[in-house]
Amino acid sequence: MELGAPGPEKGDFTTLFCAASPDIEGKDSSGYFVPVGKHAKASVKAEERELAGKLWDWTEARLRECGF
Repeated sequence: MELGAPGPEKGDFTTLFCAASPDIEGKDSSGYFVPVGKHAKASVKAEERELAGKLWDWTEARLRECGF
């Protein structure tokens, strides 16, 4: 049973679609893809560059703390 997401048998379909489809180009880089291969628009918060920078810095700091 699938509850909002594809099960393990189909879990990689969207990734494979995006990697192999000639229809996917840079024009689609502003959002993300949901099963199977449907383009979804990013939220307003996801488009905030300052917030993205803070998340990046936080992630790097956590990874350094873990030895990466």
